[in-house]
Amino acid sequence: AGVFISFAGCAVMVILSTKKDSASDAHVLVAAETDGTGTDTGSDNDGQDPSGGRVLQDLVGHCLFFFNCLCTSLYVLLSKKALLVYPPMKVTAWSYNIAAMFMIIMAYLTSLSDRAMLFLCPDCAGTWTIPTGAVLA
Repeated sequence: AGVFISFAGCAVMVILSTKKDSASDAHVLVAAETDGTGTDTGSDNDGQDPSGGRVLQDLVGHCLFFFNCLCTSLYVLLSKKALLVYPPMKVTAWSYNIAAMFMIIMAYLTSLSDRAMLFLCPDCAGTWTIPTGAVLA
C-alpha cells in the first residue's frame, strides 16, 4: 500500500506541474506577443515557442520523473521476491550492476546524437564535457 501511495503522489505531482507549466507558458506567449500593455506588437515569431522549447523539455522531464517513480516502485516490489531467495547484499549488488550497464549503454547511444545532447545539456561545450556550474553538484 505504501508503494502505491508513493507512486500515486508522483502521478499527482506530474499532472499538477504540467498544468501549472502550460499556464505559465501561455502567459509567456502572451507577454512575448504584446508590449506589456496588452497591445499586439505585430511581431511574427514564425510559429516558434518564445520560451525556447521549454514546454517540450518540461514534458519530457515529467515523463522521465513518472517513469523513475514507476521503476522504483517495481524495484521495491520485485526485490521483495528476490530477497526470499538471495541475501540482501547480492540483490543490491546485482541491481546496481544492471542499472550501471543500462546507464553506460544509454550514455553511449545518447552521445551519438547531437540533437539529443543539445536537448539534454544545452550548456555543454561538447559531448563528454561537464559545465563548470555542475562540477560541484
